[in-house]
Amino acid sequence: MSGDNPYAIKDAVMQFCKGHSQLDQTLELIREQRHTINNVIDGWTALRELICNGMKDNDEMWRNDAEKKRLPVLQALLDAGADQTIVSNGGHMPIHDAAQFGRFLFAEALVKHHAAPHNLINAATPLANLKQTGTGNNTPMHFAAVADNKAIFDFLITLGGTPNEPRSQQGYTPMEKLQSELRRAGVCSSTASETSTHGNWSTRGRGRSSNAERW
Repeated sequence: MSGDNPYAIKDAVMQFCKGHSQLDQTLELIREQRHTINNVIDGWTALRELICNGMKDNDEMWRNDAEKKRLPVLQALLDAGADQTIVSNGGHMPIHDAAQFGRFLFAEALVKHHAAPHNLINAATPLANLKQTGTGNNTPMHFAAVADNKAIFDFLITLGGTPNEPRSQQGYTPMEKLQSELRRAGVCSSTASETSTHGNWSTRGRGRSSNAERW
């Protein structure tokens, strides 16, 4: 399954996400090919593949189940030296992707494994050029807000996310963006000030992860 393929781990992770390979096979290959773990192809690493593959599916139950099944692979990737700071072609780090798709377990694992968790959870995307002015200086909390996913937004705060800074290139703080998106979605403004407890998240305002690229 590996050979001389410099993207062996990424390919193995993709096959695992699609149900074409077993967990033990995937974990073994990660151990054997760890020197290729951070190789990038078209902005994708094995870590980003694991977090994003299939997560635009609108079936929330399927996504929750997939996240739980993938968690051991995520931990193995991190333990093997997966670099969380490698950005995609759009400037996203894996923590931004986890926030965008509302993945609590992924976000928690990423933050807890990072040497500087506060810096990671508040990491901003690079400033964009004039044709992409909406994409720059967005933190994971901005990504959660764009998906009007209040539950993951609240959870990121418990991990150290700052809701009132920074301002994105579009001019919004994360909280301002969340309130804007909730109004757009027709959710009562009082919802934006409610609190949640991890493990008992409200299904209200769970977000539009399949459309979260909308800035």
